[in-house]
Amino acid sequence: MKVASMFHSSRQSARNRSTFRRSASLVLTGVAAVVAAATIQASPSPAAPDLRPGARAASVVGLFGAGSPGSATLDSDSRPVELGLRFEVLAKGRITGAQVYKLAKGSGKTPTRASLWNAKGKRLTTARIQRRKGAGWVDVSFPRTIAVKPGKTYTVSVFAPKGRYAVTERGLRKQRSNAYLRTVSGSSGVFRYGATSELPTRSYRDSNYWVDVRFSPKGGTQTTPTPTPTPTPVSSGWPNEGNTGVPAGTALTAYNGPMNITQAGAVIDAKTITGDLTISAPNVTVSRSSIVGTVGVGSGGSLTISDSMIDAGNKEGTGLGETDFVAERIHVIGGNRSINCAEDCTVKDSYVHGQFKDESGYYHESGIRMGINSQILHNTIACDAPDVAPEAGCSAPLTGYGDFGPVQNNLIQNNLFKATPAYFCAYGGSSAGKPYSDDARGIRFIDNVFERGTTRKCGRAGPVTDFDTNAPGNEWTGNTYDDGAVARP
Repeated sequence: MKVASMFHSSRQSARNRSTFRRSASLVLTGVAAVVAAATIQASPSPAAPDLRPGARAASVVGLFGAGSPGSATLDSDSRPVELGLRFEVLAKGRITGAQVYKLAKGSGKTPTRASLWNAKGKRLTTARIQRRKGAGWVDVSFPRTIAVKPGKTYTVSVFAPKGRYAVTERGLRKQRSNAYLRTVSGSSGVFRYGATSELPTRSYRDSNYWVDVRFSPKGGTQTTPTPTPTPTPVSSGWPNEGNTGVPAGTALTAYNGPMNITQAGAVIDAKTITGDLTISAPNVTVSRSSIVGTVGVGSGGSLTISDSMIDAGNKEGTGLGETDFVAERIHVIGGNRSINCAEDCTVKDSYVHGQFKDESGYYHESGIRMGINSQILHNTIACDAPDVAPEAGCSAPLTGYGDFGPVQNNLIQNNLFKATPAYFCAYGGSSAGKPYSDDARGIRFIDNVFERGTTRKCGRAGPVTDFDTNAPGNEWTGNTYDDGAVARP
């Protein structure tokens, strides 16, 4: 994948991406709600650390946080290129530096210089970048901080003389924002080929080159009134009722805020929520909460949900979906689909099971459905709804069909697939006769365990179906049954 169509390689994994149709449409009210301060509070930045009551938030923020961008791929292009991010400033403050995510091995592949530019193309400051051998965020501080004004647009960029940059095609198609910064709609990720460092101005398919700015709000730190607990990782055994969902001893209070969240950076913590929650704003956080209903991320929204319970009820519905979310240590029951990872999502250390029994005989049930750019890591995934004639029953714990868009770029690693009454425990994206079956690629099943169950095959017929071992980027490695025997596609 190259940054412009004239430079693209033969790899097609991102080129064929298309919008995944919603299998269950989200109803957005479009009505701005007044948010009670005791219920929802604005988060200063997705990069800010967890805080205890009365603690001080970090004084430097960015747009992408400190986590590894799981959707990033390494571009093989080795020509010199300037890569950048155009952004708008929303509050008074100063630019202190930059950071860039590096995927290529070897210190020589580290970008050599970072720069800040104003909207007229003037370089305001620049700094050399220290070399780094492995992957990860590389930080650089500018020799002097630059005061910036709200409402003005700037560009932060890095010069990579040997290319080999991290990129996520269409990674900036949805605007990213926090209380201080936001991306520029339509042309935030920018690049320029050339032997020397100059302002990048070209863009391609809303690509994100994982260059970020370091911004210090005027006044430095600020108090954050809402406590967020330190997550307890699932360190032993598989996710289950005891190590997912609301942590024991958490005191919950009733949630009285809006069900359609339109406040960017909103935080909901330690609440009991009754009804379907829609996320229509970026960088929303839900933690240590019990939701009796569904959670849907609408257009322009993004969500991090952790240590929470979702009960979608004894009816049709998707517990959590469909794009731009990170879920950790959640417990999902009810509905006909526990989680829909249509695009750009991560599900980790979580437990899904207990889909509803459809007495009408109509709905198909599943644990997790995958589409594009999903990371499904160390979960217990079950589909245990019984068959009801003529059609109802489990499709599989994990499904990926290619009905409404291609199934691509998904990592399924270190999960426990529970034995199921369905024919298979997983679908690999290449189901014959589907509109996008031939586009399946980049699907990696690594180190998963398939419970044998009564059939000794996890499903009635086997562990997985419709997984094309010859599709570009597909991988089946280290997958076993629960007795240690090799599980084969």
